[in-house]
Parts: sequence; C-alpha cells; structure tokens
Amino acid sequence: MRTLFFAQLAAVLIGILMLKLIGPGHIAALIAMACIIIFMLVFNMMHPPAVSTALSVGFVTGSVLPLFLIALILLVLLIIVQKMMLDFLDGKQKKRII
Repeated sequence: MRTLFFAQLAAVLIGILMLKLIGPGHIAALIAMACIIIFMLVFNMMHPPAVSTALSVGFVTGSVLPLFLIALILLVLLIIVQKMMLDFLDGKQKKRII
C-alpha cells in the first residue's frame, strides 16, 4: 500500500514539475517517465502504473489540478477497497480455523 501511494504521488508531482518546466509534449512526458522510473528504483517502490501516470501528466495541455484530484480520489478509494477486502478475507480465514 505504501508503494502504491508514494509511487503514484511522486509520479503526479514529477509529471507536474516537468510540465511546468518544459511545457506539455513528448519531451516533458519522456523526462517525467524516466524520472519516476529512477525514483521508484532508488526508493525500492516499484509500481508500474505510476509510469503511465507520469507519462499522461506530461501530455496534459490544460490545468493539472483536476487530474491530480481525480487521481488522489481514485487512490484513496483503491486503498479503502483493498483494506475492506483484506479484512473480509482475514475474517473468512479465522472462521475456517474455528
């Protein structure tokens, strides 16, 4: 869960940084993609979908805030669903033991 959260957050922030520094386009997307891969390798947080997040933010031509908020909301929802499923599966496993 830590990997998912921090890799996606870093991908969005790196994508926004490249977008602001270079402008929208292939170069910004390429550099954002390379940077997030290096970030994930250095911090041992491999989450491949984060690469596509950085790539897509680098191509954005409008405001990135709505995209960031949507990504953040989806991330929170995914974490909640994952936690619920883990609790559900853990409860089923305890019933088998008893």
